[in-house]
Amino acid sequence: MAVFYPISAIWTIFCSVLFKPLDPDVDKDLELLNAAPLLIKEMRLRRLARDEMAHMKMVDDFVTELARLANRAVVKARQEQEGGILADFF
Repeated sequence: MAVFYPISAIWTIFCSVLFKPLDPDVDKDLELLNAAPLLIKEMRLRRLARDEMAHMKMVDDFVTELARLANRAVVKARQEQEGGILADFF
């Protein structure tokens, strides 16, 4: 099963979010990352051999974790930015 291209795109978006978590377009990137596990799950619905199914399950888990980490990075960056702004007022 060819998952190289979707994983490559997901990895690129993930890295972009980590490098620029406060970018104005980061919410669009997060939407794409959050939709990625569904894409992988849909790929798993095809007829696959047992070993391919195990591989796709690992890919699914990996993509889900990337989405979780990206979301957390953005939340943390926003909290730090708000904390820094509030600290400037006191």
